[in-house]
Amino acid sequence: MFLRAPQSGQTVKPNRSNKGAFTGKAAPKIKKWQSPEQEGEESAAKAQKIECEFVAWMRNQKTSGAWHVEAAKDYLLEGLPWKGDSTYDAKQVINDLGSKWMRNPGKDDGCQDRSIRRGWAVAYDPKVMLQLLLLAKDGRGRRQWACLELVETQQLQIIAWLRQYFDTLGVTVDAPQVVQDTESTCMSGNSDSQRMTKSNPSSDHWKGVPQWIIDANANHVPTWVPDTVCVVCKRPVDDQFMDCACTEARWSRCSKCCEKYRTDFVKGGALNDNAWCKCGHK
Repeated sequence: MFLRAPQSGQTVKPNRSNKGAFTGKAAPKIKKWQSPEQEGEESAAKAQKIECEFVAWMRNQKTSGAWHVEAAKDYLLEGLPWKGDSTYDAKQVINDLGSKWMRNPGKDDGCQDRSIRRGWAVAYDPKVMLQLLLLAKDGRGRRQWACLELVETQQLQIIAWLRQYFDTLGVTVDAPQVVQDTESTCMSGNSDSQRMTKSNPSSDHWKGVPQWIIDANANHVPTWVPDTVCVVCKRPVDDQFMDCACTEARWSRCSKCCEKYRTDFVKGGALNDNAWCKCGHK
């Protein structure tokens, strides 16, 4: 076979497929270069966040300057809607309180990348967001709705700001009273600590649970308790080791007030300060 020069009517057949040989997907389009100022103007024009009265009030508030406080403030100053995470079981609850589903415009219908979120459960009103944050936690200790990419201390800071704002308006926002189905709650495992009380000790769901666990969940006070100082060795008893410098000391924690006390002391004796907790441990 001999090679021949191409004729005038012969042309090279173009490869019209832009898909990758291994992925089968088209390469991403190359965007035209823009300066940072142009990108900022374009993103601001697309976003067009709504600024409500609470955002204007929040903009004038002086903060401590700590990074986690400033991050929480920046989240609020972005304006409506405020994006959040929610658990699957709380879908109906947060919808009843006014939360809406916002689809992620950056994810196409055929996108299979799970790292890109489908959307967010958003709040379009500061009162709705406060009620969502005041929802009781589920059986695993998770918030049923939480501000997107913020930690627990930042959630509490936002709750404090919202309460302060509504106090200036003379408006009281109470925690929502959510009534859940008993059977479905037990099946899903998301029962709250209010059902773990002495008023219902004969419930089949809690049959066989020790009484001290029921007391600890029913009377637990979520407040910080300082370390108890031993009256003998003057050493604070921390939460990690529950021990002091006394070799014969035996320490325990009260399930009601969370304060530590010594079980080897005689109650009513000379060392009565460490023999009793704040609530008397009756």
